[in-house]
Amino acid sequence: MIKRPVAYVRWPFRSPASWSVEEAARWWQECYVPGPMDALEEGPHWRILLGGPGSGKTIALMALAHRETPGAFLIPYPPERWPGSPRAWLPGKDHLAQIMGAAAIALRDHLIERPHSLSVLGDVHKEFLRWLMEKYLGSRAFRRWIEDLPPEHAEAMSRVSYQDLFPTTTQPLDVQGQIDELVSLIRRLGYSWVRVLSDFNQTQASLHRRALRELLEWHDLMIHPGFRVALALPREIWEKEDLTRFARGRIGVLSLTWSRDQVREIALRHLRAALSVPSQSLEDWMDPELQAEVEQWLCDEYGGYAPAGWVAWVETVLYLALEREEPLQPPLNRAHVREVLRTLCARHMPLRIDREGHGVWRGPRWIPLTEQPFNFLRVLWERRGAPIDASDERLRAALGSRGATKANVHTLAARIRRQIEPFPDQPVYLVNRREEGGYCLENFVE
Repeated sequence: MIKRPVAYVRWPFRSPASWSVEEAARWWQECYVPGPMDALEEGPHWRILLGGPGSGKTIALMALAHRETPGAFLIPYPPERWPGSPRAWLPGKDHLAQIMGAAAIALRDHLIERPHSLSVLGDVHKEFLRWLMEKYLGSRAFRRWIEDLPPEHAEAMSRVSYQDLFPTTTQPLDVQGQIDELVSLIRRLGYSWVRVLSDFNQTQASLHRRALRELLEWHDLMIHPGFRVALALPREIWEKEDLTRFARGRIGVLSLTWSRDQVREIALRHLRAALSVPSQSLEDWMDPELQAEVEQWLCDEYGGYAPAGWVAWVETVLYLALEREEPLQPPLNRAHVREVLRTLCARHMPLRIDREGHGVWRGPRWIPLTEQPFNFLRVLWERRGAPIDASDERLRAALGSRGATKANVHTLAARIRRQIEPFPDQPVYLVNRREEGGYCLENFVE
């Protein structure tokens, strides 16, 4: 009989952004399964990675950067810094300006950690470096950066004169000149090329449809063998917006798809990493009938085999068997299907209100709503988990005086549960706390 662990570690199931250096190294060694993203190694310098919810687009982008190190100088270009975003690096400016601003920040941080690298730069590189920082970060940011350098490097950079080398971000010669100089600078620092990385979720891609088209239209101006761009996008947005026509065969487009064997192997590796027991199998924790039912449910939710769904499933089973106050005895069986799926939703598929789309996301699943159900959930979301009843003024305003009666609110709640809950008779999201004052949202995200 297999001796079962009494606990599991959670780091393999957390966001990559939260991993320590040691955890990241272990994840790549113990959990990563090479997949379709490896085709990103070949092809054009601009790559678009498409995938559905939970398909591993973020990991694929990380894998590309992981494999390219140390050849690539990475410039993160997150959607919140794109043109049109309230948090863009340079409000009102175009893609080239935002990317060059991101490059200035990346180089500033790189050279603060490695000031000795400044000694390999020639006069032309230093002139461009000063121009880049002052143009996009401001003269004060440049002076502040100098003060953080060792004295000999600070003195050398302070002697570099400033002139506006490239006045615009639209004239072709100015665009090419900036990219040429940036690539020349990073090559002098020991890298082979620049890699700009952007990773979009569904909401971000919906908000930046126009900016996505504009970036693809920039391709001809920005083309350079040492300047590479990689975007991870929801497949649905790419197809809905017909973005293929902007690629025109000059941008490599790869769609992430996984087989059952591949996602099963990913789940198994996460199980073993979480338990630090290499001999564990999925069958030690759940029988084949349970596996078949949950597998089909996940395929329906994600629209196919999705690594994120299977990894969340493994964590859910471990939680139910090892961490819950009243743990279940493994292997879990078909009688536990409802408990597994409810816990999976509560722990890994939060509800998210989408104001623009007039509906909600339940994890990977989009659920459109009509006006009254949407307004009801919006008011509950605004209360951030606090209970609400028919007498609440905001609810009355949202539903109308006739719609906010006690009976109508109960009827509406039942209707909404049939739409958003995996099991309406045992709600995970829309909960009635009668003793505390009415309905509230649970397991939601901002």
